[in-house]
Amino acid sequence: MAESLDAALLSAIEEWRDVWREVGRLDDEDPAIGGTAEKAIRLERKIARMPAMTPEGYHAKVEVIRKAEFDEDVLLGIMFLLCGDAERLGITDAPPELRADW
Repeated sequence: MAESLDAALLSAIEEWRDVWREVGRLDDEDPAIGGTAEKAIRLERKIARMPAMTPEGYHAKVEVIRKAEFDEDVLLGIMFLLCGDAERLGITDAPPELRADW
């Protein structure tokens, strides 16, 4: 089977999920929690900058961005990147709502 055009993006997303699971597993007093959470945040920023080359990658990337709770000014820049992804992929839906809905 051919490797997905979004293999690097999907791999980063899976790593992000794993790191946040680890944050959830750690006790609040564990000294490793800060570094682990910082790693997750760095991954969120990396994922937001990575281009999506397939609809699957695009929708997975949107999910991460939504859950990351970026500041409004950062979301504006991310929206431009997502619009480029959507245009490249022929996705004509309205731009996604990027604010977490929880």
